Amino acid sequence: MVNSLLDQIKRIGAAAIIIVLIAMMGLMFSSQPLSEITALISGVGGIGSFGGQEISSGVAAQYYERCREYGRQEEVRAAQLRSALGDVADDPEFLRNFAPRFDMQNCMERSLKEVYFWGTVGERLKVGPSTQAIEAEVLEQAEEAYRNQTVLIEEDRRTVQSFYRTIMSYAPMDVRVLEARAQEAAGLLSQPVRVSSALVQAELSARQTGLELRLLRFSNGQILANLKTRIELTEDQIRRTFDEEQRQVPEESRRPYEEERPFVVERIKTELARADLDRLRAEFEDESFVPDLERLADLTGVAPETVPNLTLPDLPNADLGGGRRANLALPGVFRFLADAGPGATGGPFTDEEYTVFLQVVKVELPPVEAHDAEEQASTREELGQELTDLLIALIRQEELLRGEFQLTATFANE
Repeated sequence: MVNSLLDQIKRIGAAAIIIVLIAMMGLMFSSQPLSEITALISGVGGIGSFGGQEISSGVAAQYYERCREYGRQEEVRAAQLRSALGDVADDPEFLRNFAPRFDMQNCMERSLKEVYFWGTVGERLKVGPSTQAIEAEVLEQAEEAYRNQTVLIEEDRRTVQSFYRTIMSYAPMDVRVLEARAQEAAGLLSQPVRVSSALVQAELSARQTGLELRLLRFSNGQILANLKTRIELTEDQIRRTFDEEQRQVPEESRRPYEEERPFVVERIKTELARADLDRLRAEFEDESFVPDLERLADLTGVAPETVPNLTLPDLPNADLGGGRRANLALPGVFRFLADAGPGATGGPFTDEEYTVFLQVVKVELPPVEAHDAEEQASTREELGQELTDLLIALIRQEELLRGEFQLTATFANE
């Protein structure tokens, strides 16, 4: 009884020593705060959540190690790049574009968001192996390692249980279950969508439909700058605004008029230009508004331009000439083109950055003809993959919005 009690105390003492040693190593060799290292080890403390589910400490610890290894590889790659390119590699712009500094927090966020997104999709699809199936697979690997081991003396021969523990130490069970489910879901949804023959014919016709468009396209920043150049201020306006602003600040902080005048002019013009832009926006959104490119050019200060030799599939990345490209596949554009003939003008069509007005100059419809089997097969495959990518993007957008991914723990670079 006494011996078994002593054995138990020794085991507890050994476990405590191991935990302390791990924590000390983490403190010595990582810039990660000690509280967060011990939280990952012990499984306490909030790491983050996705879809109402807490992010597992085992999963976080596993991806932390992977990100550390990836960070080391990036450091080696950056050092090799600097060595090969010399002074060029010291340029901040070059480093930002070709050898950006590794960010542990960003790596953890991307990695955990990706695996939990796919894991959640897999859970909804009811795919992925069970814990028992993974245990059986690991046991099979352990038995194979046991059979294939070579030892000089029999005492060095490892047991199946020893191999099993070693294999499991590479990744905890919750990591294996989550990743297996995520991998199966990604594989299932990555299969190309089956495309009907009618859709293939429509795509081939779209690729042969020629368009010539006139467009007027501007961003808020561009039109604000144009509107500001049209604003003329009197000296009385500038002086009056300056006096009003100076009354709002303590006397010791007031500045001379000539010194402050350029900033006052900029503030007045910006305010007036924003008001003009708001009025334009309101006019565009009025149901009675009829777009006219010449009048719009006069209102905005942006000149219309002609874009020839377009097909419908070109619209998401239309070549505007001079190395410029633009997304013209904005909401409402295809519906407008379906009903529009030469001379028709439509808009505004908007995304988060640009507003576009379009005028149809010419439409060239393809002749009705049969397409050969090879062309149809190639188009079917391309279109199927495009639809698959679109489906995954929509699922990702919806699931990430619903899941409200949060990473509350912070992870510092080494």
